[in-house]
Amino acid sequence: MRAVVDVDVNADGSGTLEMSIAYDEELRQLIEQESAEPVDWSDPASYMDGDSPATFLEDFPEGADIAPYSDGDFLGFTVSTRFDSLEELNSLLEESQSDDGEAFPFRVTTDGSGRFELVSDGPFFEGAALTEEEAEMMPPQMLADLFDIQLRVSLPGAIESTNADETVDGVMVWRVDPMSSEPVIPAAVAQASSSSPVVWLVAVAALVAVAGGVWFVRRRSNEAAVDAVTTPDVARDAT
Repeated sequence: MRAVVDVDVNADGSGTLEMSIAYDEELRQLIEQESAEPVDWSDPASYMDGDSPATFLEDFPEGADIAPYSDGDFLGFTVSTRFDSLEELNSLLEESQSDDGEAFPFRVTTDGSGRFELVSDGPFFEGAALTEEEAEMMPPQMLADLFDIQLRVSLPGAIESTNADETVDGVMVWRVDPMSSEPVIPAAVAQASSSSPVVWLVAVAALVAVAGGVWFVRRRSNEAAVDAVTTPDVARDAT
C-alpha cells in the first residue's frame, strides 16, 4: 500500500495539499476477494469503511478534487485541495486528526522576508508495535515491505537545510518505515527572493532617474558644442 502526502507552497503562501492512497495488484486482489461488488480503485467510496485509510477524506474541505492515481503497479486515488495562505494550510493540517493524535503534525511558517520553514511538532508517522503473536505471523520486515509511506514538500526558493531522505527537482521527500523505532520528524528551511513590489518600484525609479540624468548631461554637452561652433560666425558678422 502506498500513502503519499504532498504539500506544494508558492512564494505568496498559497499552494496545494494532496493525499494519495494506492494499492498494488496483490493487495487489490485480496481486497476484491472480500468485496461483494467490483471495486473502483479511483473512487474511495467503493472501499472506504471505518477501518480504511481513506477515512481521512472527512478532514478535507467540501469540494476537494478527487482524481485517479496510477503509477506502475499501483492504482488508487488522489484527493487535493488548494489553500490561499499558510494560515489556511496549517488550519487544514491541524484539523486532520487521527484517534491517537495529529495525522499531519507539521506546519509551514514564514517571517515575511522570503524565508519559509517546515516545522514538525512530532513524528510524521508513528507505527504500532507488534505483539509477539503478530510478529510470528508476519515478521516486521515483511510488514514494512508492504507499505510505501512518503511526505513530499516543495517550498519556494532555494533549500538552505533539510533532513529529507532525498530531494528531487526541488521536491523534498521523506520516506517512512512503519516498523522502524526511529521517528521521522521532517524539517526544512528555504529562502525565496526577498524583493517586494516596493523594492522593485524603487529600483525602477532609480534607473529612470539615472537615465534621465545621463540624457540631460548629454543634451547640455551637445548644446555647448553647438554654441562653440556658431559663436565665431556671429562675431564676424557683427564686424
